Amino acid sequence: MSLLIIKINVVDKTGPSRVIITSALLMAIFSPPLFIWLSSCNDYDCILPQSMFSILTAAFGSALPVTLCDAFPAEIRYTGIAFSYNAAQVVFGGTAPIIATELVVPGKPFLPGLYLSVVAIITVVATLVLPTVILFTRDSLLDVKGHIHRNSADSLEQEHLELRTI
Repeated sequence: MSLLIIKINVVDKTGPSRVIITSALLMAIFSPPLFIWLSSCNDYDCILPQSMFSILTAAFGSALPVTLCDAFPAEIRYTGIAFSYNAAQVVFGGTAPIIATELVVPGKPFLPGLYLSVVAIITVVATLVLPTVILFTRDSLLDVKGHIHRNSADSLEQEHLELRTI
């Protein structure tokens, strides 16, 4: 949970899609080796690979709420977020333990990591399909039509100066 606070600042500065794509790609790359490491360590040595999974999960979890809010217009936001989040939890969260259990084979501890890598790559593709969040940062938002909307402190100050001169 403490990592979420740190990662939220990163999301605010770089944009949620960049954080999701980066964390998903890192998860895709490092999941198989981390699963191999987890299968060969004792109780205390497993803290480091589990911490690495926690860091990657916190990065994804900090960007997900912003991404979901930006993916739906205000009129249907509550229903859209509730349906999409829960549908994804059913499909991926509900089946992941079953699939991971079936993939656990003696001598091949990396197979659950490969499944996690495939899901991470699906996440990257899904994030790239969302056009409204690709270039979203604290300073600007490039909408679907390619218009830049600024909301930085400089533009707010400029608008304030324009209002005072009128």
